[in-house]
Formats: sequence, C-alpha cells, structure tokens
Amino acid sequence: MSVIDPQAFWALLAGMKVCMLITRDGAALRARPMAPNVDADREEIRFLTRRSTHKADEIDDIGAVNLAFMAQGREDYVSVSGHAALSRDRKLIRAIWTRNDDIWFPEGPDGPDIAAIRVRATMAEYWDTADGARRYAWLRFRDPGTGLTGGKSRPARSQNPTIMRGKAKVKADAKPKPSSNAANR
Repeated sequence: MSVIDPQAFWALLAGMKVCMLITRDGAALRARPMAPNVDADREEIRFLTRRSTHKADEIDDIGAVNLAFMAQGREDYVSVSGHAALSRDRKLIRAIWTRNDDIWFPEGPDGPDIAAIRVRATMAEYWDTADGARRYAWLRFRDPGTGLTGGKSRPARSQNPTIMRGKAKVKADAKPKPSSNAANR
C-alpha cells in the first residue's frame, strides 16, 4: 500500500470542473451536472443554486448527497458521499462566484433566490484506470465536531484507505481484490 497526501485528493477534485450532484427525492435518485468549488482548507465542496429548485428542497428534506466526478481527458473517477446544507451567506456566495455564473444567475450574486450548497464528505471512492492499470482507493472522513467517522463500514482498513480530517493519513491499494461483483465497484 502507498501513502497519499490528503491534499492531493482535494487537488484532484479541484481540477475536475463538472460533477453530477445526486440527491434523493423520496425513493428516487436525481442527478444534475454542477460546477464544483472545492475548498480544501474547509474540506468541503460548494455549489451555487437557486433556492426555489427541487434540488434545494431535496437537500432540505434529506441532506444526504453523492457527487460523481470524472476528469476530462484522464481516467480518474471519484464518488463522494456526504451531507449537504444550503446557505444564503452572501459573503460565501460572492467568494465562489465566477464569470460563468452570470449565465445561470443573471441577477448576480446578490439575487434573492441565490443560495450556496455546502457538502461535507463522509466518504469517497477513487478509481484510476489509465494505461490499463486499476487503482482504487476508499476514503473515510472524520467529522471535526464529533470525532465520529462518517459513512458505512467498507473493506478492512488493511485493504482500503482512510483519511482522518486534520491528519495526513491516506492509504491506497494498488489494485483492488477481484470479486464476482467487480463491475459494481
């Protein structure tokens, strides 16, 4: 197993310009493309949205989300599970605002319907299949407020990695162990 710097994980996400934000609408899953804003210092992924959207209602109702990333031009894939919350903090909205946001939100960052989505990761999975290699990493995050590890149990730590918030501890398998359900990893 190799040790990976947690900052490399956040840098990888920061380099991915689009992800699918998946929410729950009752028993149904809903996905839509979003432009992530990654804040490695706060260990969160942020987005802009309209408060009047279904996704905002779904986040208010359940809060559990998944973010599916794919690096354009590379074979890096990341799935992040976490908890989302909406914020109307104008300072935050202005901090993550870009020129491209004018297209989606012509009223500007101070529009009355603009909100930020803040996602705190509980776990993440990473795949790299470049050049026929199969590299896989599973990451768990510790909640800094409670010290509890988020997410459900996955393979033993000796087989998969762990990131603890605030600590540079990440391990990754070079190759996943084959299983009868390898396509669903």
